Amino acid sequence: EENCIALTKNTVEGLNIIAQAFPWQAGDNVILNDQEHTSNLMPWLALKERGVDCRIVRAKNHILTVEDIEAAMDEHTRMVAVSHVQSATGFRCDLQKLAELCHRNNAFLVVDAIQSLGIFPCDAKAWGVDAVSAGGHKYLLAVPGVGILYTAPALLKQLKPLYAGSSAVCSIDREQWCNQYSDETSAQKLELSNLNYPGIY
Repeated sequence: EENCIALTKNTVEGLNIIAQAFPWQAGDNVILNDQEHTSNLMPWLALKERGVDCRIVRAKNHILTVEDIEAAMDEHTRMVAVSHVQSATGFRCDLQKLAELCHRNNAFLVVDAIQSLGIFPCDAKAWGVDAVSAGGHKYLLAVPGVGILYTAPALLKQLKPLYAGSSAVCSIDREQWCNQYSDETSAQKLELSNLNYPGIY
């Protein structure tokens, strides 16, 4: 779905957009794990300043099971953040099973796909994944400085961009002097002004 894709600079920018745009409440938590690359840890750990609890699941022999993640969840879990393929070990998460777990518990699944897009199938919509972020410079064979962020409609409508700038769907209402979105359901509300058009091309 075109409306669900925003263009970014890299994986970590997309993850930060999700982490910072979500309406967290004090006492909420996000589930992480001890196998993640720093790019999929730092955006979430920064939320501690906003009262969000970051729960770290410890893998067993570098294997992360859905059951281990489920054991860390409770009624305050809002997101689970994982890599589709772990950079250090190559371990591949079962994203469909993980998405089903998240949705049963009213949580969103956010995926770092830099190690998988372009080499392994990653069907976010069919699997029920709520967000996928990836830079293009690995298996997508793009230049550095170009990435994509997929956000499913249910998550997208909750996101309020932390940074504001003109985009294909955002402009200024000069009567009320406020930002206005011609389409709040479009992921382009997460983009900021001039993108890396030569790199995207």
